Amino acid sequence: MMEAGVHFGHGTKKWNPKMVPYISAKRKGIHITNLTRTARFLSEACDLVFDAASRGKQFLIVGTKNKAADSVEWATIRARCHYVNKKWLGASIIAAGLAVGLATIGPGIGQGTTAGQAVEGIVRQPEAEEKI
Repeated sequence: MMEAGVHFGHGTKKWNPKMVPYISAKRKGIHITNLTRTARFLSEACDLVFDAASRGKQFLIVGTKNKAADSVEWATIRARCHYVNKKWLGASIIAAGLAVGLATIGPGIGQGTTAGQAVEGIVRQPEAEEKI
């Protein structure tokens, strides 16, 4: 995790005081995340996801950063999950009255898109259609 830069947090001016237990230091105006705690909580989160997946639960993975977009798409297609890897209107799925786990957002959704337009850009995956 250290090599990947996971320990670099937000700037010291952009943070929530509730994060104090998870910050190990401050360097050059950036909080340094406690990797020991991060690894433990990441492991617990993975266990929860694997448990939910084994019970047939659906997932929507969101990763809209440019560096993450290709990896998010590759991993979610491989795992047969739904994903968003482009900019999108937050809560557009919920605002449209759709269940979060049933849609893949197409690349046509961007900032300034209304919830109605967002619904038009949603592509339902075949296995999701069968469960509706």
